[in-house]
Amino acid sequence: MKQKRFFVLFAMILSLLLAFQISAMAENADLPDDLKEIGEEAFYGDQSITSLTIPDGAETIGARAFAYSGLEQIYIPASVMTIPADAFDGVQDLTIISPFDAPARAYAFDHQGISWQGDVPITEFTFPDSNFRSVVSGYDSNEDGILSIAEIQAVTEITCDAQEIADLRGIEFFSALTYLSCQGNQMTSLDVSNSTALTVLRCYDNQLTNLDVSRNPDLERLDCHGNEISTLDISHNPELTFLNTHSLPLESLDVSHNPTLDTLVCFQNGLTALDVSNNPALTQLYCYENQLTSLDVSHNPALTTLSCYDNALTALDVS
Repeated sequence: MKQKRFFVLFAMILSLLLAFQISAMAENADLPDDLKEIGEEAFYGDQSITSLTIPDGAETIGARAFAYSGLEQIYIPASVMTIPADAFDGVQDLTIISPFDAPARAYAFDHQGISWQGDVPITEFTFPDSNFRSVVSGYDSNEDGILSIAEIQAVTEITCDAQEIADLRGIEFFSALTYLSCQGNQMTSLDVSNSTALTVLRCYDNQLTNLDVSRNPDLERLDCHGNEISTLDISHNPELTFLNTHSLPLESLDVSHNPTLDTLVCFQNGLTALDVSNNPALTQLYCYENQLTSLDVSHNPALTTLSCYDNALTALDVS
């Protein structure tokens, strides 16, 4: 029994020493070339580590291996096939760099707070819509059929208006995007969840049935009119200054979380109520041809333009 306890204790000490040794080397970005596995909780809570390159040939990342560490960027080769869901628990704003066909890419897209960088081949798989594929080919500066990390990061604005685009898949690779205009196309869906730096989104006159902008906290201008969106949540967009929802089949519109809103265009939405009391910066309000029975603009001292005809209003105080 004593001998068994000795071997168990020895194994635990050896495991801790190995984890410590790997951690020390990682701070200098110098992991051994023959490394096969990063053990369970190897860098747990290590705030000194910010960047790490896992060598080619490594196969496994252990449970909670980097949880609550200071890691900001990590290269994971295609040879790493096992990455547990909790490997990076508590790590904020992590960037995973990997080959396109590596499991690490899928892992990054499946976990909130983790972004992916890598070379992206311009193919039917990465950009299914041929018209959009033609647009992104314009960002391939060396015309090698691959968007390098540098080429992708250089793209901060994309304009692809009226290009008969039905599918904008592939937009998620452009993580540095701040401006996207894709109006006048044939899209039924649009995923901008990976475009966390987006400040302007013009997606009007499409066939969108829903739009999720909850992961775009810096969004300042949103024009989504002329779609089939029946609900719109803008509670996660505190920087919003311009919103155009006209002709959407909305039953309600909550702008109470948008204190910097300057212009609100929401005519022909079918709204029965509209509360703008939390929008002191509002200067222009177009809410005509709805079903409003009351409208209070007493909390909008900056208001210069108000168009509210064809509602069910019985009184209006603009004093």
